[in-house]
Order: sequence, then structure tokens, then C-alpha cells
Amino acid sequence: MDPSLNTELNASSCSSSSSSAIRALQMELKRLQASPVEGFTVTCDDENIFKWTVAIFGPPGTIYQGGYFKAQLIDDLHSGELPSERWSPIQNVRNILLSVISLLCEPQTSVPANMDASANYLKWKDAGETENEYAKIIRNQVISSKKGAEKDNITVPETDEEYREFYSNLEQKNKVADEKTKEEMMEQLKKLGDMCLRPFGLSTNNFQMVPHQEVDSPFK
Repeated sequence: MDPSLNTELNASSCSSSSSSAIRALQMELKRLQASPVEGFTVTCDDENIFKWTVAIFGPPGTIYQGGYFKAQLIDDLHSGELPSERWSPIQNVRNILLSVISLLCEPQTSVPANMDASANYLKWKDAGETENEYAKIIRNQVISSKKGAEKDNITVPETDEEYREFYSNLEQKNKVADEKTKEEMMEQLKKLGDMCLRPFGLSTNNFQMVPHQEVDSPFK
């Protein structure tokens, strides 16, 4: 095979994968903003859909309660790395973050990623969750994380009731922002339409907007 052809095929495949990934991430971001999931918030870089900032709240009733833990999710399509053997196509940002929250509630000690942390956690549990070195480390992390919450002007929910109130307000805030974005887009489309129709002595005011309707395909 011609090497140049192989390069073109690889580039085409990469472009196709990139387009699919962008669509998938855009759809998931829209779902998460329309129906926020308790336990975390997500924002996306305006110029890079593959760069997400997540903030996980320490679950109520755990030693992490009141914590505000931020991280960045960055997906590099050109890294050349293969997915983990435990990765599956149904994995998404929501599932990954819920898994992290689950670990904060009940750390996995059978196959720990950090042996020292696992050993200290088990000692703390065996001692009836009394104050020890492990507890001090976590509490210091929680206190330190609150500085980030203050910087982001976030009041971290610490009870189930505060969680419900926080996410109810967040959902309403996202709806208002979404409506504002739609209005701005329609205004831009109106200006573009007027510019195109002006040579014909027309404007968008001469037309009526018709709501989108699903039409049955004649090929069914």
C-alpha cells in the first residue's frame, strides 16, 4: 500500500473519531447541565470540549463531608494510548464521577490503588473511626479544599437537604443560561438573515418562525 494513502486513511479515521467524540461530549454536557447529578458539578472549557473541570463535594455523613475537590478531565485523541482493559464504550463522565463519589463513601480496600492509604483507612475503621493520623490527613484536606470553594464562590452542601436545594437552584440557573444562549443565537441568525434578504427588499420580519415538527419518513 502507498504510504501516503495509509497516512490519509489514518488522518480520516482520526477526524471521524474526533467528530464522534465531540458530539458525544456535547450531548453529555447538555444532559448534565439540564439535569445535574447530586455530588458534583461540571464545566467545560469554551475553546476545548475535551477539557472539563469537575468539582466533587464530600458526601454527607462521611469524613469527606464539606470538602470541595476539583480536578480536570482531559481527553487527548492524539495521545496514541489504548483504552484501559476495564474501559467500556458505555463509560461516560457521569458514571466515572459517580464511581469516585462511591469510593469516597466506601473506599475499595480489596484491590487498593494506594496501599498505605488503604492500611491507614482500615486502622481507622477498626478503631471505631476515632481520631487518628488518617482522620487528621483527611480533615486537613477538607479544610484546605474549602479555600477553592470560596474562590469559586461556592457554598458546599453538607446535608441531604442542602444538596437538594443546591442542585434545584443549579438546574434553574442552567435553564436560564440556556435560554439566554438561545436568544443570543436567534438574534445573530436574525441579523444574518436580514443581511441576506436586504438585496431583495425583505427582512426576517416578513417571515414567521414555525416550531420544529417531527415528520414521518416515507421510507419506513
